[in-house]
Amino acid sequence: MSSNLSVWAERYIVPPAVNIDSRPEPSFLTFNGQTADSIEEFASVLLTAVACFAGQAEVFAVLLKGDQFFSINLCGDILQMDRAVLTIGPADAVLYRQAGLRLCINAKLPAGLQDVELTHPQLTFIQHEDSKGQLFYTADYSASQLQQLLNLWLAPQLGQLIRGPQAAPPEVSLYRRFVDQAERHPEAVALQMGAVILSWSELAQRVECTAMFLATTVPRHGCVALALPKSIELVVATLACNAAGVVAMPLIDDIPLERLRYQLFDANSQYVLGQLSYVLEGVTQLSLPVSAPSQTVLLRPLAIDEVNTLYYTSGSEGKPKGVMLPGRALHRLVVEADFFDVQPQDRFGYFSNPAFDASALEVWAAMLNGLPLVLFERETLLDLHQLERQIVATKVNSGFFTTGLFNRIADLNPALFCHFRQLFFGGEKASVQALRAALAASPNTRFINGYGPTENGVYTCCQRVDSAHVERFDIAIGHPIVGTDIVLVDSELEPVSIGATGQLLCLGEGLASGYINQPQRSAERFVQWRNRPAYLSGDLARLNEQGAVEFIGRMDAQIKLNGYRIEPGEIEALLRRQPDVQRAYVRLDEQSCQLQAWLTPLQADTAAARFVCRQLPAWMRPVSFMTLAELPLNANGKIDHHHLRQLAQQQTAAVVDTVVSITSLQQRLLHLYSDILQQPVHDLDASLFELGGNSLHMMSLLARLRKEWQLQINLDVLAGASSPGQVSQLIELLGWHERDQSDKNSLQVWEF
Repeated sequence: MSSNLSVWAERYIVPPAVNIDSRPEPSFLTFNGQTADSIEEFASVLLTAVACFAGQAEVFAVLLKGDQFFSINLCGDILQMDRAVLTIGPADAVLYRQAGLRLCINAKLPAGLQDVELTHPQLTFIQHEDSKGQLFYTADYSASQLQQLLNLWLAPQLGQLIRGPQAAPPEVSLYRRFVDQAERHPEAVALQMGAVILSWSELAQRVECTAMFLATTVPRHGCVALALPKSIELVVATLACNAAGVVAMPLIDDIPLERLRYQLFDANSQYVLGQLSYVLEGVTQLSLPVSAPSQTVLLRPLAIDEVNTLYYTSGSEGKPKGVMLPGRALHRLVVEADFFDVQPQDRFGYFSNPAFDASALEVWAAMLNGLPLVLFERETLLDLHQLERQIVATKVNSGFFTTGLFNRIADLNPALFCHFRQLFFGGEKASVQALRAALAASPNTRFINGYGPTENGVYTCCQRVDSAHVERFDIAIGHPIVGTDIVLVDSELEPVSIGATGQLLCLGEGLASGYINQPQRSAERFVQWRNRPAYLSGDLARLNEQGAVEFIGRMDAQIKLNGYRIEPGEIEALLRRQPDVQRAYVRLDEQSCQLQAWLTPLQADTAAARFVCRQLPAWMRPVSFMTLAELPLNANGKIDHHHLRQLAQQQTAAVVDTVVSITSLQQRLLHLYSDILQQPVHDLDASLFELGGNSLHMMSLLARLRKEWQLQINLDVLAGASSPGQVSQLIELLGWHERDQSDKNSLQVWEF
């Protein structure tokens, strides 16, 4: 316990000139202050000491602020002091001077200070004067308890700097740590996808072979675009890039040509590893080698502070931006992490989209901690029966789901979560209703709500969610993870008061190195805060009564949808390039969680607008395109969202009048589609995707059809025949088959 407190003390308390030494008693540590001058530099942001005396049920702290020392009672009882007696609680009086445990600090206090009480029911400040002496610690309280107390009571008085646990400096490169894991258990399973399994030694050999090929082909620190589906080859390539000293840029599946051209140009990348459906001038397409080079190549892995991965996110000015994530950000995320633990029997699932930064959590958590990584194909994720079977068969017990996927599973089959020991989710605001269902069905699973922009290394804050949290209106994003500090600031970058809403500023080891080739945008977001590099997230947050951070929303128009960050400005800029479009406005319909595009003038070509949006990734394409003579404005001169919602409902009502007579089965299906899409559906011939659905809606449709009609079809068939009319034909066919087989004892199930 004393070692834990020592680590805690080092990260919260101790300036470089102050030492902590162990006393003979294992439960005690001694704080030796050197001089007041050595502490003065840290006076505005550092706690000098926290003490819990043996045998007492109270915790108090001594806080240095300016030239004054404050004694703080953290448990609600008034704390009284004088030169001889310290009273903790109303009944216990102990002569600590006789016991040699006198409460003093090695600095002279101003004379004549008066007692001051703050108006906080659980916090009493008492200023006092004393001479120099020593302050003793006991380790009766764990580091996590002390951290929670700090975040709740002390952080507001210390400039709102909320500190996560201190990160241990990386001793080796990411690749070297991976090799160490491979050497520890060479024959154990490292990677698995379906029936294909690689041991650690086999994986290490393939990584080394690919790294040597890249090192002799791509200039050091050059960028390699990874045009590979989620596969064992992709994991090999990801590790090999680090080993070869080159930057990996994962590409989204079926990346549109224009976006691919832009990313390659922006990243100054001339190399694509994998297969593209396009032939691009000046771009060299590489294939993974099948054998090692004839001559041994000396590998020089990327240093821990060098850029490891380039993730592209949506940009507000019409162009995506590339976030340069260094190795230290990934190391701090998964090595000695405090928001999850590592046990020998753990097996990580690789569920995420490889171009989504959360995939870094899954891949590197497994590879740097010696855990097996099991890859799940996208189609498997959308079929809950198949997903659960594969999770059980592969014994996966850890992984990450986007909040959208998590919510769908919680709605359709929350018992699936019981197979996990720990499950992370994030990407957008958590649903209290979904978490209630998850906790009720899987009470032994650890659910961790994660928050963080890509620019701060995937995760910034985490909150383990339990039954108490789901009684609140919102789920908190928790506390900073290891190696991370945060502060909530106003428009002048000054800390806001406790309980107030401020922009979340990120500091620490997770910071990205900026946006590639965009110095102006980097300077706007990556700033200096009190002589420390920081990132302005654009996210609004506040501290709740429990001292945890709550996410409020965005300062700008950025949208979080299914885990992806979407800048409406990028979509609007593309639409305005159409010759007949004067203005474009893109909004998220909160009920259906779908993007809508409004165009002016009334004669704007919506078909052409829909076509040009094919240049965007699928998750950025608006579902509906509507035209107006002018965009409606409210009294403040801003776009009137309420009026737009009414106009959208009127256009939907106009469609209803044209619907022809339909069967009762078709009517039931239209109600089902409306329920899944959270918007009225009246078109029997439009596919689920044409109606505005996405892969998560397809998951819900497949599960509901199986539940309500026992329609046993696989995902590929449904994806190719997903309109309400086509589904009704499948159900009618199944119904005919059931009637035809009614004289048999058992029902035969058709697999289409």
